Amino acid sequence: QNINIYFCLDKYFELNSDNKSNLKLAETIFKCLDNYPRTFIPGELVNQRLELLKRLSSSQLLEKQYQQSKNSCEKALEIIASVDNLEENKAIFYDCLGKVASKFRNFEEARYNFQLALDIKIKYGDCSSAASTYHWLGILELECREFEEARRNYKQALEIWIVENNRYNQNYSYHELGRVEEELGEFEKARSNYQQALKILMEEDNVSYEQAGVYLHLGIVAYKLRNFEEARCNYEQALGVFVEYKDSSNQGTTYHQLGTLSEELGEYEQARGYYQQALLITIEDKDRYFLALTYYCLGTLAEKQKDYAEARMNLQKALEIYVEYKEEYWGNIARENLERLP
Repeated sequence: QNINIYFCLDKYFELNSDNKSNLKLAETIFKCLDNYPRTFIPGELVNQRLELLKRLSSSQLLEKQYQQSKNSCEKALEIIASVDNLEENKAIFYDCLGKVASKFRNFEEARYNFQLALDIKIKYGDCSSAASTYHWLGILELECREFEEARRNYKQALEIWIVENNRYNQNYSYHELGRVEEELGEFEKARSNYQQALKILMEEDNVSYEQAGVYLHLGIVAYKLRNFEEARCNYEQALGVFVEYKDSSNQGTTYHQLGTLSEELGEYEQARGYYQQALLITIEDKDRYFLALTYYCLGTLAEKQKDYAEARMNLQKALEIYVEYKEEYWGNIARENLERLP
């Protein structure tokens, strides 16, 4: 017996971007397999079971079922520990555990899991897969504001993908290097890397969604360089695609950036409308961490309009979330804003 038919259906769901159906099917098949007595599971089915858990944990991650994804990874590691000669298979699950820990903002746990994955990949000479882990370490370090470490890991990934002539994955590295330079205030370098990423994406078919992420960040860089109409054009181009693909999270981010732009131009009511649109989406997505930034911006906007009661209310909400997430950098900024209110 085997479950090869599932892997055909998995490919079908992937091509149709139907992750929910894929997840439901994977869960059903795994429950059936999990009820098998261990002694009746042949070696081939053990490998297929691990492949199923890999796809199940990935689908759960996409659906923001973080605890379930973690459980699937831990189940896979238990299976690997009970069978000889499967150590190399641990890497994919340590990678997934690193991503889950990052979503829970347990950054040291995430770093530990990514490093375990990387050590295994290096041990077995899997350079291509190691590039992906270097990339995820870069994302983690960028989130922790460890900019030089992030830059180093992104460049490590990029070097591997250049050697392998993997043009498509190079776009991810250029995009993330742009984000590092954006944070460091190196806006011309950031623009150059974003444009390099966009150039690669334009060589591909059916990548308008990926291009939208680059347009969003080109908008941010244009805003920082005070090219406001260019920024608005890039934001609107990104937003149209995010709406088309029903990507609520990135819609929220883009509305937020449009709010920041409108606020800078003195269009306060329009800015408030964009921030509130971002707020509604973020509440629906239950993304409390990003919610804090929108409350913060609504607070500083109200302060500019001398509506100090509303400013205090929104800044306090932002501060409470930053304290909850142990976010000292932004928490201190929100606290300073509160303290200077009349």
